[in-house]
Amino acid sequence: MTVYVVLAHRDPVATRCLASMLSPRPVVLHVDARVAVDAFRGENIHLVPDRERVHWAGYSTIKAINAAMRVALSLARPGEYVVMLSGECFPARPLAEFEEFLFLVPLRQHCDGGGMLESRPDSLARITQRWLFDLFPCRPDVGGVKRLKWQIVKTVARLSAPRPRAHWQDLSPVGGSLWFALTRECVAELLDQAKSHRTERMFRNTYGPDELVWHTLLYNSRWVSHTPEGAILPRGERRTRSYANFHYLGKDRFLDLADYEAIKSSGMFFCRKLRSPGSDSLKERLRLDVSNTNIDKYVR
Repeated sequence: MTVYVVLAHRDPVATRCLASMLSPRPVVLHVDARVAVDAFRGENIHLVPDRERVHWAGYSTIKAINAAMRVALSLARPGEYVVMLSGECFPARPLAEFEEFLFLVPLRQHCDGGGMLESRPDSLARITQRWLFDLFPCRPDVGGVKRLKWQIVKTVARLSAPRPRAHWQDLSPVGGSLWFALTRECVAELLDQAKSHRTERMFRNTYGPDELVWHTLLYNSRWVSHTPEGAILPRGERRTRSYANFHYLGKDRFLDLADYEAIKSSGMFFCRKLRSPGSDSLKERLRLDVSNTNIDKYVR
């Protein structure tokens, strides 16, 4: 049975609703360590015991993913998939169709990506400059103190000496979307590398290592022949959203009911980002499409 790994930091009602849509499949849930965990408990939810304080675009996200992957490996059986989602994702098509898609090509690793060393300047800066997101937690799309910290992080990155290509040793860095699906065998083979001090030294102060680490390890391994690209191809002018794998992605805002037709016509199996209350009508419409789950029973 497919195992779903979900990263959440808010809204336990929405997270439990997502888990109910994925039931009876097991959901491995990492809840940010700053958030009380009891409200996230559910029948098919396996809480990650070693929780991290996750900072946007920081290496702490990789530590949370690695902790969740360790739990997922204990639940997934040989040949099954481990699928990455967030608490702000939602199914757009029946899970049976998604899981049929996963197995269409034997051993396919559903993780698209492109070589970062040959990419547009802003993408290249994600790996050549030093981004201190774990030291100064911030993000560019909020105000107040976090906005000020973003200016500090951006200034430090701009003034820092760029990393030379030799920094990556025998690896060629690859970037893509965090929301991927890998076979249990692939996850088991890559997890020790993802947790290693070597990997942390390489990626700790990159911009959004959650979109870099697992992709780099995958595309620099024997599993590269089982990826959508089949090799490391230059990222060029492509942006991360173009490597969406199986998600319909909203652009610069949370999705609402007005996005329904675009989501359905895209053919994608999941959509994001959804957040209450603005996305509730869309979520209910999608729920009616893909299951008979009663959302109200998860609101307490």
